[in-house]
Amino acid sequence: MDSFDEIIKNKINNEKWVIPENIDKSMDNTLKNLESKKLKKRISLKVLVASFIIMTLSFTTVLANTSQGKEFIRSTIEFFNGAADSKYFSSKDSFEKFNNYIGSMAKDNGIKFTINNIAIDDNFLNIFYTIESDKPISKIEEGTLWSPMFTAPNFQYKIDEKYLDTGNNNDVDAYFESDKILKGMIRENISQINIPQKFNLEVYTSEIFGEKGQWNISTNVDKAHIEEDTLSVKPNKNVIFNVNGIKHDVTIEKVSISPFGNQIVLNENIDNDGMSCGFALFDDNGNYLDDISSSIRGMSNGKAINSFEFVNKNKDMKYITLIPIEEKKRQTEESEKIVIEESKANINELPCKLNTGEQGNIVVEEVKIEKNIMKVTYKKQGIVLINPSIFFYDCNGERINDDYDGGMTPYVDRINGTYTEIMSFHDKDIDLSKIKGIGVYNNENFKLLHDQEVRINFK
Repeated sequence: MDSFDEIIKNKINNEKWVIPENIDKSMDNTLKNLESKKLKKRISLKVLVASFIIMTLSFTTVLANTSQGKEFIRSTIEFFNGAADSKYFSSKDSFEKFNNYIGSMAKDNGIKFTINNIAIDDNFLNIFYTIESDKPISKIEEGTLWSPMFTAPNFQYKIDEKYLDTGNNNDVDAYFESDKILKGMIRENISQINIPQKFNLEVYTSEIFGEKGQWNISTNVDKAHIEEDTLSVKPNKNVIFNVNGIKHDVTIEKVSISPFGNQIVLNENIDNDGMSCGFALFDDNGNYLDDISSSIRGMSNGKAINSFEFVNKNKDMKYITLIPIEEKKRQTEESEKIVIEESKANINELPCKLNTGEQGNIVVEEVKIEKNIMKVTYKKQGIVLINPSIFFYDCNGERINDDYDGGMTPYVDRINGTYTEIMSFHDKDIDLSKIKGIGVYNNENFKLLHDQEVRINFK
């Protein structure tokens, strides 16, 4: 390959351009209708490729100056260009449909912080940003799965000049685009807060990558365009649940179905400090709505307000039903050791079903092995209250992953309900070819208290 070929190849590889679908179809139709003629003179491939690049660059330049082209560019979220493995990639279309393009930046001490896009509904405030450093980023726990998330800075927020105190279920996702660039996504739970349709948002921090400074971005945000795709009710319904002899005074404050996630907000008071009341949700067809909450706030002085995120495929449901759950007591003698059963299957016979308890199981669809990294993709069937701990076994049935670094919180595809759990091992040279089996604990032992169930109507 000569130098001209190399230049052309590099230009093609580095050129980033996308044609909107309606323009693409129009061009296809035009080309199909052109009269076909035979070329008698052979055109040099180099000339043809060079002409194509010039035409492409000219076309994309013109396109960028049209209102349609500008709107297309503004709706694209750059974060997902290099984040196909993002835990929120399945929601990419919703984010791009309902986002606000921002493009504002702040720079201090050789570090530039840019807010690219903001996507907000009644449940979550999602901020997509880029941080560029003049020098290589000082990474926290470099080489681990979670290094980008740990390295990403912590931000604070103000809405209309008032400090924003978000609830539980907050999250962050990030990756290193290069040794000097970090792309990040912030997901803040705002279901417990009343936010106007149009407001001013201030995002700020005093430290990035270990460097002190002041990075502050203030921008106007509009969430009115997403409200027609959001269904929210505030029943403020108070109920008393009696579970395992403990009375739980619960107020159902809000239920919201929205493009970026569905949540139910519960305000709970109990007589003594303890765990909040466990429950299961069902739609109006009796289908279990899987709780995928990433965290909950514990009791403080006998009170807690928590939001619980759930997966819902039925957008037209008329109501949901909340049923408290009670753990069944194991019938064992005091001297008898309680044995927790494990459900196992052959890893080479996928998909396979692994029971997690009396009323649920997971179906493992795929297992990927990449050096010292394991990726397990599964779906839940029935009622699975807690994400299962996954184990691997050799040909003798012995566990081989008791020495792993840990895993990421399972990535949830909120569209089809698929879970992907990623685990890494201490031993970077571990021979994962020895893995012959996969298993989970089969120990969820509970009952649904149907006599105390509560219905929350949407219509």
